[in-house]
Amino acid sequence: MQFNYITERPYRGLTEDQIYEHGSYFTYPNAAFDAQLASDDYNAYLDEAVLAEKVGFDGVGLNEHHANPFCMGAVLNVEAAVLARITERVRIVLIGNPIPAHRNPMRLAGAGRVRAALNYAGATPAPGSDGPAGRELRDPFAGAFKD
Repeated sequence: MQFNYITERPYRGLTEDQIYEHGSYFTYPNAAFDAQLASDDYNAYLDEAVLAEKVGFDGVGLNEHHANPFCMGAVLNVEAAVLARITERVRIVLIGNPIPAHRNPMRLAGAGRVRAALNYAGATPAPGSDGPAGRELRDPFAGAFKD
């Protein structure tokens, strides 16, 4: 059995009352976004992942949501690359890196290669990062992009 650490990585600049006032996270105005607070949040979440490794977790999980302050993670590949650089052994688990959300499967495969190159921590490679040439990946991924 393995144990993974995961958090939604919320934007901490909203109160519960503000969320209820706007009906949900999705309708909260961008003008209320504090970039410095968000930067502090991101750094705190990266520090938490490093701490999770130090206390013995087997993996740290990342998920993504868009236009939602409940989870600031919108580009998993970037966050995974950062974690691969600042951790030593913990596995990096990507929860929700859907192929149909990436209009170009080669870009997704390329991002996996970047993570693999930075992979001092043993992150599980994305499709395509284990060696197949781009032309070999086209047919398996083509179905995800049909209208």
